[in-house]
Amino acid sequence: MEIKIKILIVEDSQPARERLLTIITSPPEAWLTGIGYAAFEADGVATAQEARDKLDRALAENRPYEVVLLDLHIPEDGAEPGGYGASEEIGRKLLAEIRSRLNAAVVVLTGYPSTENLIHSVQRGAADFIIKPLADREAERMLFIRLIKAVGAARERAHRELTGQRLYKHALVAERASRLDLSRRISEKLEVAVFHLERVAKVLEQQYGLDLQRDDTSSATGGIGALHGDLDGLKQCLIETPRLESVPMADGSVPRIDVGQVFEEVIAQVRPCFLHQGVRLMPSTGKGLETTSIESDLAEMVKEMMLGALDATQGQGEVIANASRAGGRRDIVVSVSYDGPPVSEAVKDALHSGEIPSGELKQIDQTYWFLWSVARNVGVRITAEKGEKLASIELRIPVIDE
Repeated sequence: MEIKIKILIVEDSQPARERLLTIITSPPEAWLTGIGYAAFEADGVATAQEARDKLDRALAENRPYEVVLLDLHIPEDGAEPGGYGASEEIGRKLLAEIRSRLNAAVVVLTGYPSTENLIHSVQRGAADFIIKPLADREAERMLFIRLIKAVGAARERAHRELTGQRLYKHALVAERASRLDLSRRISEKLEVAVFHLERVAKVLEQQYGLDLQRDDTSSATGGIGALHGDLDGLKQCLIETPRLESVPMADGSVPRIDVGQVFEEVIAQVRPCFLHQGVRLMPSTGKGLETTSIESDLAEMVKEMMLGALDATQGQGEVIANASRAGGRRDIVVSVSYDGPPVSEAVKDALHSGEIPSGELKQIDQTYWFLWSVARNVGVRITAEKGEKLASIELRIPVIDE
């Protein structure tokens, strides 16, 4: 699959900037052989402020730049004839800003190849350091190749980080489920113990006329009564499942969130993973998606849906993601449809009957388990279906206090 890479070129010299745009957007066919990309979609700017504006606009449109080719010696705002007002410190500052805010790989291009510039660039997170001028066609080809490598490394790093986070969260869900199962089994044993104590109490009352409530000063009845109360209280503690609730703001009101905004932020986070795997991601967002909910849990659920669907595709096909209002307008629906295996009926049945799925689970089944474990605590309903062509998972978030 051919995927274009979006790049921003920051170069204050117009002839140099135009040459870089030509090199990057119109490379020879031989340069593209075997790399899986259809070159770059590139924009060029002359100043640090123009670069910030472009990066912010692209981020707002949910089409962020993956690479920034940055000349260190640039002006802050308004290029002056002869390069007056430009400095390397401005380029270094912009590099640090980009790396602190975005996932974009930054490749430094400079005509001042000092050790100081190299050290500063590496310390501030530059993916590569290239010296200009580009003297010949071979130098231009090497620039192109190094940009491709920087993109690949950035995508792989993002994919690795998100995958690591998912594995950790899955482990937490598994541990919590194991503890809940243990609590349930202990609770069942305690229930049996309470039952037997009640039988003992009845025997004492029938044969000896002792009553646990009335004769609590008696050593026998008092001890049995206290043990009965302790066991019953312990049982209640074990079977109670804490429920997460929206945290009120300082004025006592419950915060409202925009599910559409959460959805788009997650899309921006996971997009590098899809690009790294070569799977097409097609998101769409509706309007009027505000409600009262738990933002952090909602974001984690949406992220898990996306990455679980990506895993299920095994690097092929596409994933369609959508956030919109349901037909009845009382629910907000977040869904993913994907080329891949559906959630197994056995796992769905086990979870909805309150059991822990047994055996080794497929990736998509692990995703469903994670979503189900979170959703049941935040009032979100989850379904999974298999259509004629695509499988799907859907979250239904209730619209509260509209």
